[in-house]
Amino acid sequence: MPDCQAIFFDCLIGFLGNIDNNSNSEVRQALTPLVELAEKRNVAIIGISHFNKKIDLDAKDRVIGSSAFAAVSRSVWAVILDKESLSDNPARLVLPVKANYSITPSGLRYTIMDGAVAFQAEAVQVNIDEVIGKKKTSRQAKAVDEAGAWIKSKLDGGIAIPSKEMLDEGIERGFSENALRKGLKKIGGRSWKPGWSDEWVWQLSTDGTEEDGE
Repeated sequence: MPDCQAIFFDCLIGFLGNIDNNSNSEVRQALTPLVELAEKRNVAIIGISHFNKKIDLDAKDRVIGSSAFAAVSRSVWAVILDKESLSDNPARLVLPVKANYSITPSGLRYTIMDGAVAFQAEAVQVNIDEVIGKKKTSRQAKAVDEAGAWIKSKLDGGIAIPSKEMLDEGIERGFSENALRKGLKKIGGRSWKPGWSDEWVWQLSTDGTEEDGE
């Protein structure tokens, strides 16, 4: 197949034969021919796997089986449900777990529309470990508190600011998108689309209600 550019294995573990999937040495030995094939034929080898249920671990350590699966891979991405999506057709997030050949890239958000994948134009700046439910550390809690305090100072007085503007400025200040959204919720703010605007805005709620449908 001279025009082949990518080979998918779903699920990767099922194609590795009779090996101990929890053994680093056996997994590395089984994956070596695939690495050599990718280099020789200049094709992408894409293996699909799943997360285990150990929520106290980083995303790269939650890949089922040996840690060698993530270690041997040059790039690892996770596809997960967007918990912030409130529609009947919730969005999915495609987030980087590991990227050896580049700086850490931004994530993507998509929905399935009429049987086709529809990606949103804006990049997603979310930490994968926060999204998959890794046990929150005091550092993460502090980031949410600090993000909330900054948001409150910006929205004080009841003004409404476009959510994109708030996210862009917040990320420039060093906050993650996830911390910003959680910070907004923690201070009783809301993300909504008023009738006089074509875009979502952030605003402090005056009646104590939350309307985060963005």
